[in-house]
Amino acid sequence: MRAVIDNRIRGTVTGVVWLAGRSGPLRLELQGNAWSDLAGCLVRIENSTFRPGSLEGLATEQRGVCGDLTATRRGNMPAVSPEGWSRWEPRAPAPQVWGTGIYVEWFSERNGRVVIELMGCWTCVSERAWHPTGDEQWEPAWCNLQAVDQFLRSRARGQRPA
Repeated sequence: MRAVIDNRIRGTVTGVVWLAGRSGPLRLELQGNAWSDLAGCLVRIENSTFRPGSLEGLATEQRGVCGDLTATRRGNMPAVSPEGWSRWEPRAPAPQVWGTGIYVEWFSERNGRVVIELMGCWTCVSERAWHPTGDEQWEPAWCNLQAVDQFLRSRARGQRPA
């Protein structure tokens, strides 16, 4: 439904995420940085077209490593109003258009890989508290690669997040 995600302290991403179907918000405490478009920024997100999903087992306290965090993710989004979704025939494909959305990924100690991808939502980005320089621009890619590798290795060994 809405979120506040903060990367104004270099190397740390914190936030609060309110999801439909949960009585309280998720709290993020992550190591790492956003991609250069959001690095050093406070991001506010509001999504008026939310639908409750399966949230069973999702821990309230999400600690771990930041994955991809960007507001420049391109993808298909429905070309149907929120009101139109309630009347849409489930078997008929919805018309879609290309759009830019926000992508929030992290690897938590409790839940493993968690992804929130929103297209067409309201997003407000603050001025930067710091700017990524030189190789720092590529640091999120390297950290994400390491987190994905560790996540996949633990899954291959049959381990599940606690």
